Amino acid sequence: MLSSYCQGGSLVRKLVVVFTVIAILLVGCSSRPPMPVLKAGKIEIPAVLGTYSWKTFNKQVIADAPGPDYLVKDLTPIAVKPKEEVLVKFSSKPSKMILSRWVGQETVEQVELDSNQFTLPQEKGEHIFSIRAEWGEHKSGLYAFIVKVE
Repeated sequence: MLSSYCQGGSLVRKLVVVFTVIAILLVGCSSRPPMPVLKAGKIEIPAVLGTYSWKTFNKQVIADAPGPDYLVKDLTPIAVKPKEEVLVKFSSKPSKMILSRWVGQETVEQVELDSNQFTLPQEKGEHIFSIRAEWGEHKSGLYAFIVKVE
């Protein structure tokens, strides 16, 4: 009888482990794309999540947001040097990133990033940027940020 009890206990432990792993996976699966860490040298540049589409298992969330100029209106522009390199890091590497520079509600420059970094402009003043990151089909996010080239 003790032998059958121990075997049953082993099954219970296995089930607990399986359910714990499933719970951890479900909690870790966010319905929003990951936020990037943007750094110009040692200075971190805050970004705001705008429009996104994110699918996990059988749930898909599509969120629309105003343009980058509106998204950054409450952010303080981060002071940076002309032509400084900005490093872009995500917890999960996107398959594609498109960098855009904005003046008001218009895109004035757009380029697909070949790596996880880009160079800021030489022109002094405030510059609004967005990064559209994609992680395959049904997973994308647009992030806006503002810098002040001094």
